[in-house]
Amino acid sequence: MLSVKSTIAFIAGCACLANGSHFDDSKGLFTNHKYDEIRFKTKKDCALDNLPEMKKFLEEEAAHYPDLGVFIANDGLSRIEFFNEGKKVDVLQVHRHTVDEMKVFLANEGLERDESRTWDSLAKQEELESVFNDYEGFQNQHGAKDDL
Repeated sequence: MLSVKSTIAFIAGCACLANGSHFDDSKGLFTNHKYDEIRFKTKKDCALDNLPEMKKFLEEEAAHYPDLGVFIANDGLSRIEFFNEGKKVDVLQVHRHTVDEMKVFLANEGLERDESRTWDSLAKQEELESVFNDYEGFQNQHGAKDDL
């Protein structure tokens, strides 16, 4: 015979399964879901010590996705936010997911992964662009003269 706690837990479990997950398209959630931008928002550094998978995703994987906006948030848990025409249309909490689950999810959303992109390579690219965009400042800083 089941105890009262076991019976309540069983009923609650069935209710959760009946409701489906965020990925359940039975009501057309994803068929009618429109977005033009995906952002990953999370905390950083020691704030992620209790979420090692999100810390690993932020430090090692997030840079591999050129079309994924990566933002550091002051509050809340790690999440994916969907935007359409600049307005937030949905939020998916991802703080309990693994790095591999995140990679599968982003692939299913059509985001391409480029392993040549790392945070180091992006920083070097930004530095190089800064030099080209500020050529006159670069010349002044290094004493170069324009002989043309």
